[in-house]
Amino acid sequence: MIKFEIITNRHWSRLLLRIFVFTALCILFCYFLWGQPNYLRLTYTGVALLLAGIELVRYFNRLYGDFNSFLLSLLQEDFTLRFKVDPKKEGNTGVYYETLNLITQKFRDISLAKEEEHQFLSMLIKQMNVGIIVITDKQEITMVNDAFLTITNQKVVNSIQSIERRNKGLAQILTEIKAGEVKLLKMEFNRRIRQLSLHASAIKTNTGIIRLITIQDIRQELDRNEWDSWQKLIRVLTHEIMNSVTPISSLSDTLLYMDSSATDWNNRVQIGLEAIKNRSEGLLKFTNTYRELTKIPLPHFEQIQVKSLFEMIIEMYSGEVEKDHLKINYELSDHELEVLGDKEMLERILINLIKNGIEASNHTGKIPSILLRGFKGNDGKLIITIQDNGNGIAEEIRDQIFIPFFTTKKEGSGIGLSLCRQMALLHGGTLNLDSTEFGTIATFTI
Repeated sequence: MIKFEIITNRHWSRLLLRIFVFTALCILFCYFLWGQPNYLRLTYTGVALLLAGIELVRYFNRLYGDFNSFLLSLLQEDFTLRFKVDPKKEGNTGVYYETLNLITQKFRDISLAKEEEHQFLSMLIKQMNVGIIVITDKQEITMVNDAFLTITNQKVVNSIQSIERRNKGLAQILTEIKAGEVKLLKMEFNRRIRQLSLHASAIKTNTGIIRLITIQDIRQELDRNEWDSWQKLIRVLTHEIMNSVTPISSLSDTLLYMDSSATDWNNRVQIGLEAIKNRSEGLLKFTNTYRELTKIPLPHFEQIQVKSLFEMIIEMYSGEVEKDHLKINYELSDHELEVLGDKEMLERILINLIKNGIEASNHTGKIPSILLRGFKGNDGKLIITIQDNGNGIAEEIRDQIFIPFFTTKKEGSGIGLSLCRQMALLHGGTLNLDSTEFGTIATFTI
């Protein structure tokens, strides 16, 4: 930087010297023309003035013309321009042009590094098993990898219209999906149903906002999870049914081969039949509970004020607050928060979760304390959390708490949390339970 400044000053000195000579010759020419006319000297002075003017223009063009070429090459991202370094030649100082060449080389190195990085990222994207497509805010497609073409059964993708010709549903989702959203799409390909998951992210660039959308075939993962769920459900069903059927079978066998001549035969038969009746009623109750789990009505959506919902739920527990010193409070990020949902279902979800929290706290011997929170997430969805002061969820049962009929309570049916999660899903939301050192936190997103 210092060398470049010194060379610049040297060029300015030479330029000023030429301007001074040219100005002096102009004055002398005027003097010989009007002051003391002398045509011979006037001719010599005129020739010298012409040569000085030509040299001034030539020097100026050489100095700033090269510099303009240098700036223009940078502007056009042409980093191939090289100046010949000739330190002996006046006005073409070697260090000056060497500095320009170094600047050009630096820009060339940066450009090559960016190009290598771009090539690496492009190759990486093409090799990924996850489908990727990049769409501008003008619905123009700027990038698509091979995995996207394979997963969506597309041959060539150059516009949304080309996708729409083969799959309108996919084109509609790609057009409408917003940053942070996850959408599912079913596609039939070679007589095989594919379950696709699409996730969108937004990136702000100099030319506008682009959406990067990833697409995955989650059919295999869903099948595996479905199989695991069936295995867990079958184990629970088998356990519950065997608990009822085994005593009935054993008792029936005993009554069948009982000696009818025994003095207490009638009494024992009656007791045995009552036991069979009780176990049969228990099995019937179990099947009715299962029927309830599989026949949840569709929600009737309406605008609900979250503050009113919380206050009504808390009012329902006012008796326990006075009797058992229950502590139940709520916090809202905005008292005007509203949610679109089925009021009865939302009440049922909250009541069930609060009931579980109270029971969890009672097992610790503490006075139950429940805190409801309501706030908006980054994606604009409502998040409701219910926190208790119990001991949390044991590590070994965390992955089982939402399995139908799984329960750790003596009188529990094991469908409360399953019903709550299903109702949350019907609202397009999620329900999860997390264990902390302060208790259990149920997070309901809608």
